[in-house]
Amino acid sequence: MPHSASSVPRRSAARHAVRGRVANVPSPRKELCALADWTRGEPAYLQVAEDLRQKIRGGQLQPGEQLPSYSALMRDYDVSITVARSAVGELRAEGLVSTHQGKGAFVLEGASEAAVPRDAVIASLRRDLDALTARVARLESERADPS
Repeated sequence: MPHSASSVPRRSAARHAVRGRVANVPSPRKELCALADWTRGEPAYLQVAEDLRQKIRGGQLQPGEQLPSYSALMRDYDVSITVARSAVGELRAEGLVSTHQGKGAFVLEGASEAAVPRDAVIASLRRDLDALTARVARLESERADPS
């Protein structure tokens, strides 16, 4: 016997449409997470990774503590599984977390000191690049005029 529309439990009762996408109604954890801002021009996975990095740096996520699961990241940040995996992969590549198949991702010892804001890393790289550019220019001028 087919179910009528009113007798079928509504799985999406806690969800609402936002610009054609389905987004979760804020959960209690939502207040701790900044949703990815699609207008910033920065990839969502970098935004999620930066928010998690700030939580590690700020002590909200302690060494040995498990990061939220992929499904929790998807829910809390309103992102896809691909974005959640990429964000955790970014933190793993930086040496801030380790991942264990079937168990999750865990904050490593010393991660709070190593969790440098992305903007600071970029600023440092720019300073290093400027110094190298100046050095190369000096070496080229010395080579062109060996006297």
